[in-house]
Amino acid sequence: MGLPCISTDYAGSNEIIVDGENGLLVSISSEEKLAEAMKLLILNQQLALQLST
Repeated sequence: MGLPCISTDYAGSNEIIVDGENGLLVSISSEEKLAEAMKLLILNQQLALQLST
């Protein structure tokens, strides 16, 4: 088992990570979206597990 990935939707990472399938992508300029993504994975263990495999 790995760890779920949260990354910015920026050159390179958005070619590897498909939002909601193998990680979460957030806007590079939004700390709020980053915090929301972190909270989502903390509160939704099923999603965190799904994104970490």
